[in-house]
Amino acid sequence: MPHIRLEYSSDIAHVIDFRKLALDVLWEISQNVTTDLTKWRASLLPAGEHVFGLDISQDAFIHVEVVDFPDQYHSENLIPGAVLNVVREAVKDVVIGRTVRVTVEVRHIAPEGYIEDVVFAMPGQDV
Repeated sequence: MPHIRLEYSSDIAHVIDFRKLALDVLWEISQNVTTDLTKWRASLLPAGEHVFGLDISQDAFIHVEVVDFPDQYHSENLIPGAVLNVVREAVKDVVIGRTVRVTVEVRHIAPEGYIEDVVFAMPGQDV
């Protein structure tokens, strides 16, 4: 299943709607993919603590990882910049007085290296 992982500093979650940001990123990706976007998923991963190298700074971060199968783009090289622009727009007017480091990574998984199954709970069982 193609997906995005949206990892971010948890201390900026009160000023950015990360669920909306994930939907905005997925919409931007949908403008350039040949796959059905309903097959994509987004994971929101707040990070309580983080360190940049040896620097214990007050910088916040947002990292978007796009994980997909190869050969599903009209023009793959547009994705990192387009996603970066979506995140930049979400951050620019709400996080004031802080540095927010934004990164975008596109990774491909080989279809033969990925398997998916759907598991249903049996009636009458607590899950």
